[in-house]
Amino acid sequence: MAFRRISSVPRSTLVRRAAAPSGAWDSLRKHFLQEALSRDATQRFRIAAPLHPVLARFQDPTALLQFVFDRANHPQEKDSVYRVLIELARREPRSGLWRALLILGLWPGLDAAFNRNIRPWRRQRNDLCSELTLHVCDQIARIDLRRVRRVAATIVRNVARDVERTRLRRRRWEKRTSPLSNREPDDGTVLSQPGPEQVAIALRSLAPELHRDIELLTAVLAGGETQPEAALRLGLSVSKAEKRIQRGLQILRSKFDHVPCPETPTPVACIRRPRSNR
Repeated sequence: MAFRRISSVPRSTLVRRAAAPSGAWDSLRKHFLQEALSRDATQRFRIAAPLHPVLARFQDPTALLQFVFDRANHPQEKDSVYRVLIELARREPRSGLWRALLILGLWPGLDAAFNRNIRPWRRQRNDLCSELTLHVCDQIARIDLRRVRRVAATIVRNVARDVERTRLRRRRWEKRTSPLSNREPDDGTVLSQPGPEQVAIALRSLAPELHRDIELLTAVLAGGETQPEAALRLGLSVSKAEKRIQRGLQILRSKFDHVPCPETPTPVACIRRPRSNR
């Protein structure tokens, strides 16, 4: 397949083509633009691109993004670019350049998924931004390039599916773990509203049983972080973080009457005295 060399285009043009809604989603786009178009990123790209025939025709990251944004270019040619970017992102996980280029290239599809989910996630819009990003990273790590023909379409479709599954899991989770703070217990005692310090103390008391999950649980239940934020910081996938939190909550419920509900900025449920072993 013959490729023509694509020169640099004005950055302002790229920013307009990648326009997105304001707020956290727009801030996320600007973050990836900065990561992909910085001077260091451009230098790194110019060193690596000649080593890969598919990338050699691009003068800099801006030219690559202009190419994948151009609807006149064939999807198969774009997918050949995405394949190389995925391989480089896996080979150099500490470098944000290749991941940023991938996410920006997929932005039109991700932006459509974001807009479709604004209403279902209206109370957790920042979490929606995190979920979309984390699921894209999961797809970059897991997609089997030998079996997939349409790389971009498959990633965007899988991300949209995973985000919806996460929303439904959260909904079920909230129903199961909804706080009982407005209801008095049967024995007449008054349940106090614990602060983050009390929650952290309760978690530390169970450190031998919680093991490696203590940091994750403390971050989500006492530190005010959302599950996606804590997962990203600790290098975990969202699904793995959810499983660990569920396991930790089971241990907490076996020892305490009420436990905090995850995904709330401040714990609103009640931790009461430990249940006595009978």
